[in-house]
Amino acid sequence: MQTALIGEMTTTTVQSYDAIFKNNPTKVKTKVTSGSRVNKLYQTYSYYNWGDIQSETRPLTAT
Repeated sequence: MQTALIGEMTTTTVQSYDAIFKNNPTKVKTKVTSGSRVNKLYQTYSYYNWGDIQSETRPLTAT
């Protein structure tokens, strides 16, 4: 959890991990709270067979 100077709070949660590389996340949720407003952003990652990041999405909102 991180808190910005303007009172904004960010919480990052890993929702799932790669089946082969157990410490590499495949889905991450970031919750940004500013006052009464809450934004939930999601990112996904995929990995090459040697473990480097092959692709990642920009933070996206759920629809």
